Amino acid sequence: MTDAPSTGEPLRSKTHPAFQRCVRCSYRLRGLPENHACPECGLRFDEECELYRVHNPKVIFGVFGILYGSGWVSLKGLGNLGGTGPLGGWDVLAVVAGIFWVVMVVAGVFFVVRLYRRGQFAAVTGDGLFIRMAGRNDELIAWHDIADACVKPDRKCRIVALKLRGKAKTLELGSVFKLFPRDEDLERFIQQVNDRRTQSDSERQADR
Repeated sequence: MTDAPSTGEPLRSKTHPAFQRCVRCSYRLRGLPENHACPECGLRFDEECELYRVHNPKVIFGVFGILYGSGWVSLKGLGNLGGTGPLGGWDVLAVVAGIFWVVMVVAGVFFVVRLYRRGQFAAVTGDGLFIRMAGRNDELIAWHDIADACVKPDRKCRIVALKLRGKAKTLELGSVFKLFPRDEDLERFIQQVNDRRTQSDSERQADR
């Protein structure tokens, strides 16, 4: 598969054909027809599937930069370990703070590399909405489990609110992760989700 040529349409998130690999199991999909199921896990794809990916998480890296950059004072406390005399109360506190900061730096770098190596995205697939975001387990939400998709009132952050059937809590996608860099992305995603869930509901009604 290759990316579609430019047609002068508004810039969107990376769109179909975007699935070089299965979003659930990472199986290589190149060479398969547009309408197919992943040979490894069975997740279905078609010509209307689309991928909304976090491309440039400046806010996340900015937060890490501020956190780690502000720790230089604590790091200086580690120099007290090389002294010959006994450590005072403040010296001990500085050493502990320095060690804690170093551990946080190492853990944070590992977390960020692991997080963005796998990517963060919401994928519209034939079977449902597959979500991989920070702080969440990978999740495939079947179309018939979605009651509605709409824009959260605060449009400044371009957040989508997903109302799930049988659950009181609303799932929100977007915010600082910049999943929808443009209003066109947001509106297109909402339209796709609502169209898919409506189609799924109609098919389920016809099968009864």
